[in-house]
Amino acid sequence: MKKMLRERKFSGIRASYKNYFIPRYKVWWLIVLLIFISVAGICTSWQYRIDTAVQIINNHQQRLVDLTLSGVHTTAAEAVRHASELRDLPTIKQFLLQETDNNKNDLQSLLSNAIDAHSTFDSINILDNAGMEIIRVSAGRESALTLPSREFKDYTEDVIFSRAGKLLDNQFLVSPVIPLVGEGALVTYAIPTYRISTPLVVSGKRYGYLVYHLRHKTLFNRAKAIVLGDLPKAELDVYTQGGVWSTQLTPSEWTWAPLPSEAMRRKMFGDGAVRPSPERISEQWMQFVYLYDRTAPQNTDIAAIYRREFRDGQELISSVNAFVPVVLRVDYEGILSTIRLSARERWVELAAAVLAAIICAWGINWLWLKVSAWDSNRRREERELKDIANKDFLTDVMTRKAFLAYAASDFIPSPALPQACTILMLDLDFFKEINDSYGHLAGDSVLKQMTEAFQIGFGEYDQIARWGGDEFVLLLTNIEPSQILAVAERIRRRVIEIKHDVGGSVKVQVSVSIGAASVRGGSAMDSVSVMDAIKCADKALYQAKRDGGNRVAMISE
Repeated sequence: MKKMLRERKFSGIRASYKNYFIPRYKVWWLIVLLIFISVAGICTSWQYRIDTAVQIINNHQQRLVDLTLSGVHTTAAEAVRHASELRDLPTIKQFLLQETDNNKNDLQSLLSNAIDAHSTFDSINILDNAGMEIIRVSAGRESALTLPSREFKDYTEDVIFSRAGKLLDNQFLVSPVIPLVGEGALVTYAIPTYRISTPLVVSGKRYGYLVYHLRHKTLFNRAKAIVLGDLPKAELDVYTQGGVWSTQLTPSEWTWAPLPSEAMRRKMFGDGAVRPSPERISEQWMQFVYLYDRTAPQNTDIAAIYRREFRDGQELISSVNAFVPVVLRVDYEGILSTIRLSARERWVELAAAVLAAIICAWGINWLWLKVSAWDSNRRREERELKDIANKDFLTDVMTRKAFLAYAASDFIPSPALPQACTILMLDLDFFKEINDSYGHLAGDSVLKQMTEAFQIGFGEYDQIARWGGDEFVLLLTNIEPSQILAVAERIRRRVIEIKHDVGGSVKVQVSVSIGAASVRGGSAMDSVSVMDAIKCADKALYQAKRDGGNRVAMISE
């Protein structure tokens, strides 16, 4: 059946190919399976290497972003410490109490020296409580007093000034400044600027605000070089309270865009509780998101994300009312290049995997054939040993020992076994005379022919065994007790009709005596009832022999 199925699978192949493929079809199925497993494993390893490279980049860039943000905070903290010292100087207090020309000159000189000493200071301003600028010293200007009054800026509508008005006397506010031409519009070649604001208080009375404008382009460019320096092609977005600053490694300019709504930011980056995983957002870009200020209060205009104690309990506050992310977009092909997964190298790995699968399949097949041959030989030897132990070498039927074992265990539990069984004991009459007259070879020939005659008409469960010498035992199934004598008689007549060639032109006839017995118990029969039937049939056989032989006897119990 299996052979027919295999031939049907290859029915459409030329006969010359069939002779080669059909005996080896398992090998080809094994080759196909191993190739599939190898290709799947290679593809999985590719994805694993890509995921590993992405995770390495993610962790590395997270450390760089943390380092950059730490640098921004450090710069802001240094400026705030300078402001905390400056606002308590007597020169500023005298100017606030008396705005005389001498006091203005002294203050202008003080602020000019401060700007000259700090390259990140773009200007220092003093505002009154209403938000009107009353003095300004800028980098590159010789005197703040020469400014026409029309050039002083009005901060009354400024969002940052409105937040500064909520500061306590000991607090300093750091805020990003929206480009002047960028109210709601995209601004290219923008300069990142931050503002530090703190109240000016003398003897418990607030006279105005000290405002620093910090030029952060140098710091931003340094941060960009740190974050993007190891990446072949990447883009960086820094989200601040005032907007989104974007740049690439080249060119070095920054672009400013309005900050998306809080709902949009949460859709893009979540609620800040968990950092988003790296995501491939397009065919070209893999996006990494780094969050800070995850613990900032949500329902306040001034949320402290960075606090540092200064003298007399002063503190730095950043005006950020929600978490803000740093977004890094990396060229996906650039990531692949870091693990050297070019198209050519992928094909080489696939070809190597296929070749390895073919070699493994042939090796497994060779081993399988060797093992199969060994197992086949072992089974054949076991069968031969079993046949030697269980079959009579001359007549090729069961031995007495094998028949008793079969009767005791093998056939009785079979549910298909017919209920009515019969035991016949057969003994050849005057067989010794044949051996003495014609030789043992002639006697052996007679025994073989007798064995064949006994088995004519055997059923599926019928068995025969050589009981010893010229004596045999038959187990016949599906015979009712009323039919036993008739069946045994047919066997006796069949035997007596056979003419045995014992050499030359001499032919002899051999008769047989038969003792019959029915196996008691029906469906409940067991080995005990079978052995009882054998004993009973043996007694009947001797009765037939005493009565002259060539007859059937059955003893009723």
